[in-house]
Amino acid sequence: MIIVFADAGYWIAMINPLEILHLKAKAISRNLGKTKIITTELILVELLNFYAAGGAHARALAVRYVAQIRQNSFVEIVSMDESLFTRGYKLYASRLDKEWGMVDCVSFSVMQERGLFDALAYDHHFQQAGYRALLRDA
Repeated sequence: MIIVFADAGYWIAMINPLEILHLKAKAISRNLGKTKIITTELILVELLNFYAAGGAHARALAVRYVAQIRQNSFVEIVSMDESLFTRGYKLYASRLDKEWGMVDCVSFSVMQERGLFDALAYDHHFQQAGYRALLRDA
């Protein structure tokens, strides 16, 4: 089974048919077939934050979608704990030359630990870190 990491941009694109990457995200998902997706609680926080100012309808849509993600047996959500924070923080501190955010650094730490190379992401920071950003590469 294929295992990939999912960034917030992927989830955002999947929710909203008006997002510029919506069709690409859907097509990549279809092409991957049965895939296990790894994501983090922080990614879901980013997703919810993205829709926070969009009004009640947008917030309700995001809430329903996160509930679906959490119930999906093909999605593993990595919980944030002190150890993961520390690993992400060390990467953040060691790469002061980059514009990687803390969520990126936590994501890269999870990907490295899991031996993952492919990310359902458009963010070029994934490429800078040596990973394949499938929404960019496809």
